[in-house]
Amino acid sequence: MSSIPESFIKHVIDEAEFEKLLEQRELLDATELVAQMGHCQWDYHNNRLISCSQGYARIFNTSVEEIIKLQSNWEDSMAQVHTEDRDKYLEAYYSQRETGNYTVEYRIIRNDGETRWLREVGLLKFDENDEVTDAFGIIQDITERVVHEHELENSQELARQVEAITDIGYFINDEEIDKYLYISPGFARIHGRTVEDYMQYVESCEDNLAAIHEADRELLRSEILDWVENGDEDFESEYRVVHPDGKVVWIRERSISRVKKNGRVKLTLGVSQDITEKKTFEQTLQKAKDSLEVTVKERTRELADTVGQLQLEIQERKGVASELENKNAELERFAYTVSHDLKTPLVTIKGFLGLLDKDLAAQDITSAAEDMEKIKHAADTMAQLLEELLELSRIGRVVGEKATCSMTELARQAAQLLETRSLELGVEYVIDDMPDVIGDKTRLTEIYQNLLENSIKFMGNQPAPRIHVGAMQETGRTCFFVRDNGVGISAEYHQLVFELFERLSPDVDGTGVGLALVKRIVEVHGGEIWIESDGPGHGCTLWFTLPGLS
Repeated sequence: MSSIPESFIKHVIDEAEFEKLLEQRELLDATELVAQMGHCQWDYHNNRLISCSQGYARIFNTSVEEIIKLQSNWEDSMAQVHTEDRDKYLEAYYSQRETGNYTVEYRIIRNDGETRWLREVGLLKFDENDEVTDAFGIIQDITERVVHEHELENSQELARQVEAITDIGYFINDEEIDKYLYISPGFARIHGRTVEDYMQYVESCEDNLAAIHEADRELLRSEILDWVENGDEDFESEYRVVHPDGKVVWIRERSISRVKKNGRVKLTLGVSQDITEKKTFEQTLQKAKDSLEVTVKERTRELADTVGQLQLEIQERKGVASELENKNAELERFAYTVSHDLKTPLVTIKGFLGLLDKDLAAQDITSAAEDMEKIKHAADTMAQLLEELLELSRIGRVVGEKATCSMTELARQAAQLLETRSLELGVEYVIDDMPDVIGDKTRLTEIYQNLLENSIKFMGNQPAPRIHVGAMQETGRTCFFVRDNGVGISAEYHQLVFELFERLSPDVDGTGVGLALVKRIVEVHGGEIWIESDGPGHGCTLWFTLPGLS
């Protein structure tokens, strides 16, 4: 317990007391060894060590005798104190005169050069005159504790830096009492508060939910309650919180259950992360994506419209090209036909002019008159041909204005124009009620006039001539018809009859322009025309279509 030799103690006390004292001393040494402590007696007036325990010497890595010798004067004692801690130590040491004790933590430099942290407690004893009678000291090696505290502080600082860099925070929540046991500075910062402010603000889960954005509050409440009751897996959620200043922040939370009781989560360890920047980027990206999709759709639609217009224009140009090709072919046929058919009356006129000269020279008046009649007939034929050709050329466009026309009335008017010829042959007309159409009334009347006249011409020797005019609905369109019970026509001539100047029988009057005129009028109106007949002796039906009122 001190530096007094054991031999001296034996002479003062008996053997039993000495053994008991040794046991106490060994117990104290063991306690000091475990606690890394030591004690000493100090000469306060002379500032020197008087006695110390083995634990005291052990802390300085020396023996009791050596440490008493080393600290026998103030200068040597202070030389062992770390230079950065000497002022702090002196201030504590000299303050004990007023307080009677002191406590100080400081560093020493041992004889092996190692630096150790000590915690020292000093105590003075005073007499009735307030004079110091004795001074005691207890020291403890706290190096491991200080190092641990430094490491902990460094790790906490590192955690704070990690939280700040990654915008994350941690918390521990007791779900049974619905209270946070711990929140990190990063967690509080994410919620726009300090740790102290947040812990004062949040007394329960309801307080915490009050800071959640109202649009996310009820869903988050439901998710938390469900997880607490059945939390077999980690809890994950994304939601918004509102800072005290009104700022809205997006948070991603992930929690795990550290303790469970009866299948219910009791203790939660969670991590929260500020993902506002990520959410803002995602929203910006989504807006850009939506805008791009709209732009792409608009551009695609515009492109489709353009392609459609181009295709329509191509089709129109193909139609024009085809029509032009047909017109050119028709023009060639027309030129050939005109040159051929007009040549015939010219040859006739020229031939009879030569005969006329001879008859006049011979003063054959009768023959000359016959020649003149034949020349006149040939000229009339040529004039008729020219008139009908002029009429055909005018059909290339609709002369009159388009209007609603009653096909029934037009057929009846055409029949009246041919009444004289019809009465001579005893033709019976049957004219049905037919739908109205849109077209040039004059041209549509010419259709029926030419078709009825054509049927009358080709009645042959039919004893009961009959012409039926009507219309039928077929595949969504109205088909008009003129049907007769005349001589009929073979199938190979069904298309030929619509050619210019085409005459199937030289015994029938006409120039062969009538059906060509009808075909031109129908096509100008946007319709089509065709012929049906079971052959000679079975009559004939001419069909055509015209645009209706719709």
